[in-house]
Amino acid sequence: MFYVTSFDGEQEFFKRDEDYEEGERFTGGGGRYNQPMDAFHSSIRAINPATAEIEWEFPIMPRSSAGITTTAGGIVFTGSADGYFFALDAASGEELWHISLGARVHAAPMTFAIDGQQFVTIASGNVVYTFGLKDN
Repeated sequence: MFYVTSFDGEQEFFKRDEDYEEGERFTGGGGRYNQPMDAFHSSIRAINPATAEIEWEFPIMPRSSAGITTTAGGIVFTGSADGYFFALDAASGEELWHISLGARVHAAPMTFAIDGQQFVTIASGNVVYTFGLKDN
């Protein structure tokens, strides 16, 4: 199984008439949404790589641009643009836990273990949070 963040909607892209200046930010263009965010569909999807079928889908509003981390114990961690960090069951997509971190989660979570205790870490805004995982 692999897990992806989806954001299904339309965006209009354009170019800008601007000159390149060394050392300055240069984008040459940009994009804009022509509809309100609630007109789009955003979710985490579990996709079967053998069949390309969507096995489950967990809706996220307003959207997510965070990375996804999956543990060997079957937990999917990710976050959302409105500052929530959450854990999903990798087999079913059921939400197991969530917390509001107060700022956009735009990074990918990471897990690590110290002396047999597993932790998950995520950046939100300019703060890094670390949570300990309990064995059930």
